[in-house]
Amino acid sequence: MERKMSKRILLYQNIGFIIIIIISWLDELIGLPTIIMGTEHSHNYGESFLESIIVIIVWIPVNIMTRTLLKRLFYLESLVKMCAWCRRIEYEGKWYTQEQFYKLGFNASVTHGICNECLKKQEDAAGLPAEDKN
Repeated sequence: MERKMSKRILLYQNIGFIIIIIISWLDELIGLPTIIMGTEHSHNYGESFLESIIVIIVWIPVNIMTRTLLKRLFYLESLVKMCAWCRRIEYEGKWYTQEQFYKLGFNASVTHGICNECLKKQEDAAGLPAEDKN
């Protein structure tokens, strides 16, 4: 979802810059002020070229900054807020147990297990001899 949204935002931004360049060249080629206000028009292609270069020079850092900001925004939105005490997770303004959250957000059932580190800690706490641990 975030990739689609990022692409759409960048597409609209790029279309906007392209429209600015097109308007600049249309102004030069057909004389937009002449059409709109009936004034006299003289061709100055150098001016339109310079305007296009300036727009491109502005376009590049804006595009880079937009990409960076979108990447940061989607990273921050991907963080899950979890209560430090009860370990419940906030989702759309409500607090859910982890099991409820996984069921709600990912349509996934939860099962329980024990990782190797916790298993070793439990065995050490139980005082099992090394040969009995296997």
